[in-house]
Amino acid sequence: MESREDTSNILDPWPTSTDGTEWDGRGLLGLVQQGLDPFGNPFRGKLDTRALFVEIEQCLESTIVDIPLVSYGGFHVVLKSRPDVVVRVSRGDTCNRAYRESDTQQIQLLDSQFELDVYRTLVPLGTPFNRRPVHHRLPLVPTASSFSSVHGISGRGIFVFDKAEGEKYDYVRWRALNREQKVSLSGSRLLRKAAKAAAKLFKFELPRDFSSTWVVRRGFGRGFHFPNTNLRASRQVCELMLRSKVQDALRHRESMQPFINHPHLDLLDSLIKALEELVPHLLPNPSSEEDESTLYRFVLDHGDFGIHNMTISQTDTDDMRITSVFD
Repeated sequence: MESREDTSNILDPWPTSTDGTEWDGRGLLGLVQQGLDPFGNPFRGKLDTRALFVEIEQCLESTIVDIPLVSYGGFHVVLKSRPDVVVRVSRGDTCNRAYRESDTQQIQLLDSQFELDVYRTLVPLGTPFNRRPVHHRLPLVPTASSFSSVHGISGRGIFVFDKAEGEKYDYVRWRALNREQKVSLSGSRLLRKAAKAAAKLFKFELPRDFSSTWVVRRGFGRGFHFPNTNLRASRQVCELMLRSKVQDALRHRESMQPFINHPHLDLLDSLIKALEELVPHLLPNPSSEEDESTLYRFVLDHGDFGIHNMTISQTDTDDMRITSVFD
């Protein structure tokens, strides 16, 4: 889910170096020790990196040795007595009133709860989907009576994952490969393995409690209330979902233009009506209950499944393994 509001004043921007250029994400631990923290002064609403270090070391019972790289995906942390981890920290802080009272904060909280439930649900699929966090904490939201108890990074959500073996093959890394290397990747049966992983996810039968909780919250438009908590995949539910999507998308367009004139409002209403009339014609009619269960079922779709969202490990025999799927 995405927020529809301006986030420039409620989410932390990417840090800059002392010369004003965009920080390259390298050497954070050394910079902090030298008093050159690229995230800035925590007393000015910036990320308190020292508090982050303390929480990581306490929850993992180990000492941070290095933080070789920070990226938009998180902090790569090297520890003294355990494997490396990747730490994700929310860019929004509930100590920031603008963030605390925003739609973005509510959506991110719901997204975090959904993500945790996805990790729990996908455990039976094994590698590369079984990547549950080794530590997580949702942000504390201060109240008038508890505001002083929210300090450091307690107003930010945190996810800590064991770092998957291998490297992330994002677009930059892929483009850097020459033709022979790309052919070698294809020859390693990597694409076939990726297709099998995608098929495994597609065929996975979602638990009823997961579907009942999240299909309504994420599949329908805002403010939609499904009367039956025992949600079952069916043509009727799919039709309700599509109608709700039409209303949510186009009524949002109307709310974004409060001074829209009547002719355009009439056109918008006509468009909504036409699309809603089209919906039933898009959905096949099942001939039996068994046929309906084949045509209509809930699937957990990644949305951007590809090599650029995978961690890939290469063995000595040039065989490629997909060790994690993310984003």
